[in-house]
Amino acid sequence: MKSLVAVDKAQCRIGGQALLKVEHFSIERGQHWCVFGRNGSGKTLLANLIAAKRRESSSYVSYATSFDPALDLYAVSFEEQQRLWARDNRLDISEYSSNAQDKGTVVEELIRASRARQTQDDSLFARLVEQLALKGVLSKGIRFLSSGQMRKVLIARALYAYREGAVRLLILDDPLESID
Repeated sequence: MKSLVAVDKAQCRIGGQALLKVEHFSIERGQHWCVFGRNGSGKTLLANLIAAKRRESSSYVSYATSFDPALDLYAVSFEEQQRLWARDNRLDISEYSSNAQDKGTVVEELIRASRARQTQDDSLFARLVEQLALKGVLSKGIRFLSSGQMRKVLIARALYAYREGAVRLLILDDPLESID
């Protein structure tokens, strides 16, 4: 059986400096991995390589035929948080219009968008909202959340996306940073 994700003979650089060398690393279905290292040791670089967010990903990373990183991978990270905020800010017209009312992407919409309409699960959604104490922010725009609130929303989105039998990969890169 082919690995869900395999990284082979990878060498990644930032600014000409070699930061990450991986001879072979693979993730099999059902496995849980934890990568430890000092700041700057390449943990986030490895996560981005696996998530197909690096230009070199196509050269070093292969995926099982049933796995599409764009659809089947969820990240809880500073980078994902920044990406979502930046996307929302690009759509914000409040700086240019005094009567702008747009909240942007609303928390509930962001979480629920991780599942197709026909697979929505209201009881799971309610449990996650309760367990992560998100009730007070469900109708808020994501750009109005604190960093800690946004991390909890990203965790809820990733957990809500899970469906029995579906192949999913969850990358947690400092997931509890900023959470009180």
